[in-house]
Amino acid sequence: MNPARFVRLWKRCAPQAAAADGEKIFADIKKQYTAAGRHYHTLAHIAHCLGWFDRAHEKMQNPDAVEAALWFHDVVYDARAAGNEEKSAAWFAARAGGTPPAFAARVRKLIMDTMHCAPPDEGDGDGRIVADIDLSSLGLPWPEFHHDSCNVRREYPHLDDATFARKQAKFLRFLLQREFLYGTQFFRDKLESRARQNIARHLSGLDHPEKMFVPCAN
Repeated sequence: MNPARFVRLWKRCAPQAAAADGEKIFADIKKQYTAAGRHYHTLAHIAHCLGWFDRAHEKMQNPDAVEAALWFHDVVYDARAAGNEEKSAAWFAARAGGTPPAFAARVRKLIMDTMHCAPPDEGDGDGRIVADIDLSSLGLPWPEFHHDSCNVRREYPHLDDATFARKQAKFLRFLLQREFLYGTQFFRDKLESRARQNIARHLSGLDHPEKMFVPCAN
């Protein structure tokens, strides 16, 4: 992960901020994403998201707000607690004093779009892109998808396999009930088909979680 990229972003978002301010915030972000117990929601996930950000950059109305939301959207993550997106948005807001109020409000809203309760409004293209990027790992080739699934499982050691499988299956089936997994045509064209295949295959494995998650203990 390149801290210079974040510092450049923060300088654009908060023009009056010194480079040291961006460096300090990046250090705080890195500390959050490298905390003990994280296996999927790490800096690797952010790097994955930024890779898709770069590919979809020209589709965005406010790229800086989208990128900032991606950096911060999982900065608070506690698998035992609810409201991580709201806490991540608040964590961002506590450090966004040097940014214009409208920009800070927009980033907070984009972070909340990663709750995935429903697709963002059709008119909110950037919101849909943020949500799609957060779900983009669902469309990875199966070995990478399964590796990510194992890492997600490792973040829930307090749940037995059967309980975790039941909770995850509920969320994945909720996604499959949508007409489209992805809110934008850009991501539908690139990921929709394989993401649905991956989810279907994963759900079939969840019927035998004691076998499916054996590699996840390593």
